[in-house]
Amino acid sequence: MPGNVHLCLVQEQYIQNMTLGGQDRDGNDQSNELSSLCIDATIALHIHQPALSVRWHTNVYDGLMAIKRCVCEKKLITWTQLHEALLNDFEEAEAIRQMLINSAPKFGNGIEKVDNLANEINAIHADFSWKQVDSRNGRYTCGVWPVTAHVGAGHWVAATPDGRHKGTPLVDGVGACQGVDVNGPTALLQSVANLNNIEHWPAGNVCNIKFSKSSISSDEGINNLMDLTTAYMELGGQQLQINVVDTETLRNAKAHPELYSDLIVRVAGYSAYFTQLSLDVQDEIIMRNEHKV
Repeated sequence: MPGNVHLCLVQEQYIQNMTLGGQDRDGNDQSNELSSLCIDATIALHIHQPALSVRWHTNVYDGLMAIKRCVCEKKLITWTQLHEALLNDFEEAEAIRQMLINSAPKFGNGIEKVDNLANEINAIHADFSWKQVDSRNGRYTCGVWPVTAHVGAGHWVAATPDGRHKGTPLVDGVGACQGVDVNGPTALLQSVANLNNIEHWPAGNVCNIKFSKSSISSDEGINNLMDLTTAYMELGGQQLQINVVDTETLRNAKAHPELYSDLIVRVAGYSAYFTQLSLDVQDEIIMRNEHKV
């Protein structure tokens, strides 16, 4: 895939949609002193490490894989057709949308070539960010903590080449896009652990995963979850946010909130009462794949 395709999508879709630290609009210092203490260079040079939150990279991974497969390799559609389909949110182009969704492998399924592309994209972005210097002589490093911004920002982002409609949620963290991690939890966590977390995400990241309640309800299920989590961390994973709740329970809680006032879920960096979340955030959590251990 031509390098300019990488740079175009990474810089335009992501670098312009990330939150930078250093100083806010009023000139107040937003440097991250705590994480600065963890990096030798910042201690030696007596500088801060500005906080930088990056989001939604997985939409880029999957979108580039779809472009590579459908436009560049198999030539199933032209660049012009893709451009028009995205501009029009796939109106009268559902066949193209399904082609983009189904013709290319997706991140979060333990597929080496997708994981390698993810690291290539992240390397470009991490290098770009580190070269930026703020007014306090701080360097920018990257982290992924969407909280609920992936839902709100999705309202403002047009259709994307991974087949996502405009206005819909972006990816909820560093893992797979909602619903496409079809090879099970081991494959999902293998892909995330394959990311170069030390060099590309030194400010940390968030990985969400949802398990059915029935698969964790026995001692065997709990032990399997413990083994899975331990293996993920040993492979290089940074952080894991686990929901143990059936999708049907979430649907019922949305329809009958008065019956589920004590239902707590992990969102994307924090916990909250499910029925107190906005409806679009509830829908995004429901969209996430439900795995079994």
